[in-house]
Amino acid sequence: MEQVFGMVRCPGLVLIILISLLLDTIGLGFFLALSIILVLAVTISVIVVIETIGKTLILGSLQRRRNPVEIAGQEIETLAKRMIMALATPFLAAAF
Repeated sequence: MEQVFGMVRCPGLVLIILISLLLDTIGLGFFLALSIILVLAVTISVIVVIETIGKTLILGSLQRRRNPVEIAGQEIETLAKRMIMALATPFLAAAF
């Protein structure tokens, strides 16, 4: 089912919806779920934009040399992956 919609169900969102159904506040539950989704989308989008701008600036300044450009590109990609992992770790820990 995740492949069809392109997103994975979040246990926290499911819990919020179930509690809101239990307390008969369905509108509030959907509002909270939507706000969590939007905050995560904005956070990830900002990280990607910052990484792309930083990579463009650094690689643009190193355009004269080919080997340092490749090294800098790999380092920037590695740093971006570590940043995403650091941000995703609390969410992974919350799932258990």
